[in-house]
Amino acid sequence: MPRAKPASAPKNSPPVPAVKPSTPVWLKVEEIKPFPLAPCDAIYTQAAATVQQILGIPMPGFAYHYQEYGIEFCIADEDRAELGRRIMDRVADRTFTDRVVKTGLQTCDDMLALAEGFTRSSEFSNADLADRYEKYVALLGKSMGYGYLGNLLDYASDDVDNVLVAQLERRVFSNVADKRTAIETLVALTTPEQTTYPNSEHQEFLQLAIDVFSDKKAKAALKQNDAASLPTAFAAQLPTLAARVKAHHERWSWLSFLFVGPPKWTESYFYGLLVHAAKSNEDLAAELKRLQDQPKQILTARKKAEKRVADDAYFYAARQLAYLKAMRKDAQVHTYYYLDSFFKHVARQFGMSPTQARFHTSSELLAILRGEAETDAARANSRFKQCFFSTYHGKIQVVDGPAAAKLAQKIRRPQAPQTDQIKGNCACPGTASGTVKVVNTVEEADKVLPGDILVSYATNPELVSAMRKAAAIVTDMGGLTCHAAIVSRELNIPCVIGTKNATVVLKDGDVVEVLADDGVVRKL
Repeated sequence: MPRAKPASAPKNSPPVPAVKPSTPVWLKVEEIKPFPLAPCDAIYTQAAATVQQILGIPMPGFAYHYQEYGIEFCIADEDRAELGRRIMDRVADRTFTDRVVKTGLQTCDDMLALAEGFTRSSEFSNADLADRYEKYVALLGKSMGYGYLGNLLDYASDDVDNVLVAQLERRVFSNVADKRTAIETLVALTTPEQTTYPNSEHQEFLQLAIDVFSDKKAKAALKQNDAASLPTAFAAQLPTLAARVKAHHERWSWLSFLFVGPPKWTESYFYGLLVHAAKSNEDLAAELKRLQDQPKQILTARKKAEKRVADDAYFYAARQLAYLKAMRKDAQVHTYYYLDSFFKHVARQFGMSPTQARFHTSSELLAILRGEAETDAARANSRFKQCFFSTYHGKIQVVDGPAAAKLAQKIRRPQAPQTDQIKGNCACPGTASGTVKVVNTVEEADKVLPGDILVSYATNPELVSAMRKAAAIVTDMGGLTCHAAIVSRELNIPCVIGTKNATVVLKDGDVVEVLADDGVVRKL
């Protein structure tokens, strides 16, 4: 059910002051772990210029409060509402959305092409590496500036999860009386038809599995060996299929890297998926065909929905920005996978650990590579333990120790509802019951068994393998353009997002019923 207020004027959003305060009020909007200082420090300093170029007003201040690789991600309170209004004005024009998406996707491609060279970092001089890294962070920030417009709509109001989607919810539910039909209409008009990277990987894996299962020797090997020994067994008995599994791993393992790695998808991981698929008796060909036909099905559903509610520029913007948001995130993860070689090389060159290298700022790394500064391992260690990085109207600040702790005390942290009732928004309709598994990191993903209910603060690409086994997905954060919403629609499983308190109320082992149409999760 919608919880919408008019998108153009969120009721309780902070007013935009005539004069910017010298000290911002920081609002926590997300938690992420792990998360490095570099190159993430460059994202928003570079992205700010891009957002100002796109919208004509400055991007708000952003801050990271670090504590041992985990961060609280914050936004300056006073800028949020004005940015939301400006984006809403601009996306009324489809040509603006087209321009943003086209430029954003091209920037991601350019960034990926440049970042791939970091896998050969040892072949470059330090000066050449510095030049490449400087160009990379500029492209990273530009891609973030274009791809982050959807996120800025998420942050524009305390009343709704996304001011654009809130407006669309109001329109759909005021024109379609039947609730299930209204939800299906909203989903149809806000779902992008383009295929994401995780979807492409899954289709390729399904085809690989179909081919493996068609070989009697391969099926026998899957039954006789565990996942850890299967790479050796296949290499000895089935070299052609072993080469295909290896190639799939090399092509897609980056999806499980996230920000600092290492990739969690090993060759044994994919063999484990083959073993699971062999035991499940799932009709892999039918699932592959469903995924291949999905773009057509989305377009067909959209045409039906258009008969109930006009598919205007705002619906178009919702699904196109959602697609750009997903592609930008995956491109960012992919470049971090490439960049791992860079940080390891810099660490060896200058006598520090890769983690210490990641906790120098990007400007410090450039100075070190160009021979203009020395490394500071002690400061990097202190930053890792706790630091506060912020960029606010052109001023960049990095503090650690007691000063960081003092700044962190001033963060406004929205509290989870003090109730056992779990209610959010429907991202994908349906009903499911099962055992709760709370998963916030990839290390916890193996807890999820087929039929479980995956509960998370917010999902990300490295959790996709667990999401595929779940009977339903429930998240604290996110709106209809978030990662969990997009993936759940691709998987066609019930999903409730934006509950604010699911990870607080629910624990591993709880048995729940997910009534996604109503946005409700209840304990059984």
